[in-house]
Amino acid sequence: MNLEALAESGGMDVEDLEMLLAVFKPSVTDALGKLKAAAAANDMEGARFALHKIAGSSAPLFGIGEVNTIARAGETTIRDGGTVDAAALAQQIEQILTAAEVL
Repeated sequence: MNLEALAESGGMDVEDLEMLLAVFKPSVTDALGKLKAAAAANDMEGARFALHKIAGSSAPLFGIGEVNTIARAGETTIRDGGTVDAAALAQQIEQILTAAEVL
């Protein structure tokens, strides 16, 4: 997916998407780093926090709604007392964002 397709899927023009991505990229990059660190430390609360941030920041990017779905599911699992493979989630989210050309 390229920027034009992503913008179209969200009902916006490329210029608006670029402005949104200017905020999104640093936020999601930071959250992915925190998710990876939480995974390395086996810190489920840290992973929950990072997943929450990823879900919230990806919500307006309709073409990558899968990221929001994955992050929310992981966050909910942890909040409900379960555990997740945070490293695998980080890798999956990063692959989606890279394929969508937003990282």
